[in-house]
Amino acid sequence: MWRLVGTKHQDTKLYKTLINYDDFSRGIEYVLILSQKPSSYIYDDIPFDYKSNEWYREYSYLMEEEKEKSKDYLSYFNKYGTQKLKSKNENLEKIFQPDILFKNCSAFKRIYEEAKEKHDIDHESRLFLCSILTYTDDAIKLLHEILSMCDDYNFEKSSAHINDWIKRRHLGIGGRPYTCERANSVGVGCGDCKLEKKRKWIKVGEKYMETNDKSSPSPVRFAYKSKNEKDKKNERNKKS
Repeated sequence: MWRLVGTKHQDTKLYKTLINYDDFSRGIEYVLILSQKPSSYIYDDIPFDYKSNEWYREYSYLMEEEKEKSKDYLSYFNKYGTQKLKSKNENLEKIFQPDILFKNCSAFKRIYEEAKEKHDIDHESRLFLCSILTYTDDAIKLLHEILSMCDDYNFEKSSAHINDWIKRRHLGIGGRPYTCERANSVGVGCGDCKLEKKRKWIKVGEKYMETNDKSSPSPVRFAYKSKNEKDKKNERNKKS
């Protein structure tokens, strides 16, 4: 939306190019050929502006929220009418357990070691980490620690992406943890997932409904545990 002519797209490696009607009418293949090389409009790399990023994200969130409002929840009842609605609170306070995550998720451990030794991890690995390490302050602190081992680390840029991920999850328009299946499909998983699949939950109004469909497991289950009354009591005892 704010890219200048002559700048390269980070994923496609194509340049944003001004074209006239005649070039445009020759079809998309010709346009792609034209965009493989920079035009006469050359610009230096544009620094990341987290304020602009935040503004654009807020605008896109509003559009996504409108789409969510139009969903027909009645179809869920028609399909899963025999299921019982439950109050499944995903906002229960969580305890981050990095030792368990390191021990049980070889993919997470490998990415950590890669950042430490090579001082760089690829884009999918960063998204994978972001999807897992964004549920508590301790987890976010570890995420920054891993990213800071990379040569291109930028605190403001990383924080903007992390906050974006969290907000999308809260709005229900993304930001969910990578499943083992997705991690494997993009080349960042362990490749040998043996975790048990669990039943999917869907939100209907303010309630949740458990369905008969099975969801692909995710390593996020190793990263956290819900804080129970015993944990809270131990915390109070430590403070006193």
